[in-house]
Amino acid sequence: LVEFAAEHGLLVISDETYAQFVYDGLEHASVAALAAEFPETVVLVGSFSKTYAMTGWRIGYVLGPPDLIPAIENIQSHATSNPTSFAMVGALEALRHGAADVEAMIAEYAARRELLIPRLNAIPGFLCRPPDGAFYAFPRVADLYRPGRQGSVEFAELLLEEARVAVVPGAAFGADDHIRISFACSRAELAEGLERIAAVLAD
Repeated sequence: LVEFAAEHGLLVISDETYAQFVYDGLEHASVAALAAEFPETVVLVGSFSKTYAMTGWRIGYVLGPPDLIPAIENIQSHATSNPTSFAMVGALEALRHGAADVEAMIAEYAARRELLIPRLNAIPGFLCRPPDGAFYAFPRVADLYRPGRQGSVEFAELLLEEARVAVVPGAAFGADDHIRISFACSRAELAEGLERIAAVLAD
């Protein structure tokens, strides 16, 4: 892909916000490894919001061609202004001292994943493979569509209104047969949400 982009004067922009969130002994392969070989082609975008649980602090970074970075800075500075000083200090501390916390957080997400996936697959009509990364499950639920809930939007509305569980319709990702479920909540909340979903669908 990078070679093709380089040959045709294109950019490869890689969002690596979830780079640390991998499971089952897998390793993230970063496109940044090719930056030295293709310095005019590769752009890497990263964020502190997920890796260091700094959501809302608006701290991120870009690695890319030197002539492109000033243009990115110009757009960013007018779109979102600049990060606050305390957020920059927090990001620096996260980089210096946050490795153990990140490791513990990933282990907790892995445990939640192990709780979630088998219980999702135990609900008739759900089909879900374990995600390799991030903290979202993406089960197929099309077998549960009925008149009045003929797609992921209607299905998500059903779960919200009757089970009081919020999910994201797969249609938002071009996969209307699916829904997205976050496991960025406690194990107790996951268990309760699964019980509510199962109860509503059993009626």
